[in-house]
Formats: sequence, structure tokens, C-alpha cells
Amino acid sequence: LLDAMSGLEGGQASGADARVIRLENVAALVAQSFGDLSIAFLVTGSLVPLQRLRRAGIALPPGIAVVAVRCEPGAEPGVLEYRKFPDRESYLRFTTDVRTSEVVLACSLHDPDSKVLPLLLAAAALRDLGATRVGLAAPYLAYMRQDRRFKEGEAITSSDFARLLSASFDWVATIDPHLHRRTSMSEIYSIPALVGHAAPVLTDYIKHHTDGAFLIGPDEESEQWVAAVASAAGVPHVTLRKERRGD
Repeated sequence: LLDAMSGLEGGQASGADARVIRLENVAALVAQSFGDLSIAFLVTGSLVPLQRLRRAGIALPPGIAVVAVRCEPGAEPGVLEYRKFPDRESYLRFTTDVRTSEVVLACSLHDPDSKVLPLLLAAAALRDLGATRVGLAAPYLAYMRQDRRFKEGEAITSSDFARLLSASFDWVATIDPHLHRRTSMSEIYSIPALVGHAAPVLTDYIKHHTDGAFLIGPDEESEQWVAAVASAAGVPHVTLRKERRGD
């Protein structure tokens, strides 16, 4: 439906439809018209590229949370009812028919210990209900830092967690995972792993919303990302040296 409605006529415009406002400009106009926004949903058809969605999100002022929803043909949002029993066990119920469907569970894994078990139970329930494939979209992927044994008896939790997710999902997608001593996700994940990068979004934000920005990297490892963003945005940067004295 959204794709079919995207061909707007420009009235008296000649050539390109001059009266058709681009998504980025719509976002900016909405922000100007409604000054007390706290969250904005950008809902589009499948033909809008991700770069334009990012630019539309950046067009909104700082402090507004942005959710971009790009509707794909044949895809539909599902509903998961989730709550805690009095004994703190999890109750999960999918009210959407998932038979013969490929399902994506979206869950950013900060504070992971409170989320992982319900997430794994949800994935198992989807398979039991007839889903053909179950993917995980986790913008922040937890348990990537403990990638070797620093002290005798320590668990290498990055490998253990990867095996746990690989056994429950068909693929995983994340943003800038912590790959300090590894070169790719495939070293620990046995399922396809899709990796996105935040640098283009940060660069656009700095260009459009800051004046005289100065970027600071917290440690030597961050140099590669801070330098790339600073160079693309045309701003100076510095990298600190970190001395770890605990967790």
C-alpha cells in the first residue's frame, strides 16, 4: 500500500515534482511543528533506502527517540505478550499466527541477564508454533568482551554465549560488535552474522547538528572508529590511554 501511494503528483511543478517533500524534510517540518516530541516513528514503504531513513532520523532534534519502520511486501508485525508470574518466571504468548513464517525477534541485549532467558524461550516457542526460520536483531550484542581467559578458571563467555544463540537462532544481526581479538563473528558464531556500522550515522549527525565538534576516543582500541568518523565529518579528534584497575 505504501509503495503504491508513493507516486505523488506535483501539481503545477515542472520536471521533478517540486511539491513532493522528501522524507528528510518531512521529519524536519514535523519537529518544527511539534516542539514537545519525545519519540517519532518513521513508517515507509519498501522502496526508501536505509540511507534516507538515517538522514530523516538525523533531521529530528537531539533528544527525540526515532523508530524507523520500513514495510516489506508480505511482512507483518507480530505481537508477543510477555509478563512475569508472581514467582518471577516468564510468561510468553504469541498472538500472531507464525506458521510457515520467517520471524525476526528484535531485542537489544544491554542488561543481558534479565533478557536472555525470555529471548531463548521466545525463540523456542516460535519453532514449536511452526515458524520456519527465527532471526535475532540485536543492535547491542552482549557477552563479546570476555574473549580469552585472563585468569585461571575464568569462563570465556563470548564463546559460550555465541554457542547459546547459535543453537536457538538461524541468524543474528548487530551493530559494531566488540571484536577486539577476533576478526569476524564467524570465529565464534556458527550461524550467519550480519554486522552494521554506526559510523555513517554518527558522521551525518555531527555534520548536521554540531558546530566545532571535538571527538574523544576512550582508549587505543577506539582509534580506528574515532579517526574514521572524525575524518569523514571534518573535525579533530584525540584518543586517550586507558589503564584498567578493575572490571
